[in-house]
Amino acid sequence: MNILIVGTRADQRDGWGKYCSMLRMALSQRANIETKLAISNLSSKTDLENSDFQIRSNRRLNVRRRDLIVDLLRNWHRWRAADIIVAADELSAPVCAFASILFKKRLMLVIHGTYAIRCLDCKKSKLYRQAYSAAASIISVSNYTKARLSARLPQISEKVHVVPLAALPSPISRPTQQLAENHFCVVGGLKPRKGVMSAIKSLEILIRKGQDVRLVVVGEQSHNDSYVKKVMDYVANADISDHITFSGFVSEDEKNHIVATSIANLLPSENVGDAFEGFGFVHLEAGLLAVPTIGSLNCGNEDAIRNGKTGFLLEQGDVQGLAKRMDDFVTDNELRNRIGLLAQDFVFGWTWQDIASEFERLATIDGK
Repeated sequence: MNILIVGTRADQRDGWGKYCSMLRMALSQRANIETKLAISNLSSKTDLENSDFQIRSNRRLNVRRRDLIVDLLRNWHRWRAADIIVAADELSAPVCAFASILFKKRLMLVIHGTYAIRCLDCKKSKLYRQAYSAAASIISVSNYTKARLSARLPQISEKVHVVPLAALPSPISRPTQQLAENHFCVVGGLKPRKGVMSAIKSLEILIRKGQDVRLVVVGEQSHNDSYVKKVMDYVANADISDHITFSGFVSEDEKNHIVATSIANLLPSENVGDAFEGFGFVHLEAGLLAVPTIGSLNCGNEDAIRNGKTGFLLEQGDVQGLAKRMDDFVTDNELRNRIGLLAQDFVFGWTWQDIASEFERLATIDGK
């Protein structure tokens, strides 16, 4: 079985890149599957090493028809050689749909979060609706994302299958749980939907109570300059700058060290406008390192956390509730360690090989 995976990128700097590279790795390990990978972003060494060829039409939400035509004609022999075409993110759906129709190939679409819905309201929404219609299977990374899409397009609900994300590409030895230092972490950068402001306000409550705690925010700053300014102004006015570090982008090893030595990982996601957290991969990354995690209800976090077992889920924007859970972990190290180990059990119970098995099953469903 020849599977062509199409995505925007294939490095580890964001969720789409991780998904694309890990899916290709997992499927390539299956005995009866050969994979090819096409991406648009070749800016990193990892992208260059992982991809087989480049396409251009999935670089923007409002697809240019000229780019679509060029991608189809220039790579016609590659589309034709595939048995199955997988659009690994929402922006790749239009070109994959056109190729599947033109060359009569089975189409599988992956939906993550915000863009699964946003594409239905953009100028080129017709192309995305056609892609959803043409797909044999639509793989959603969370039940929440499926529910949001099904509410908009109930006619396709039956072919949307939830296949949650995983942190493990293949079996590995369990990382040893590290002793907690005096910091919490937020991985994902300064974006409104990451709930950074809620994390900062909750930290402030603990500081006012006399707790010696810090917050490390890992990730590149948002393009939303007004939000960045709002966060920075709040930190300065609250006089808690000495307790917060904005690390920016760091290496994978440095990020893992920050997370592994955290009291807990925080991703108090918030739905902002049409933007929402489709899953929250960092919850799994924390669990892999036996660190408990705190997220939000009414978003994809609900599939990443088992509430009360591997971490906690709170109402969005509940600063007091978040501060209470953070304080629980500060004052009860046994609680932190116990929930962290349960989170690690959860992560080791579902791997990318399980995801590959689901893809293989869906690729051959109904004997197609």
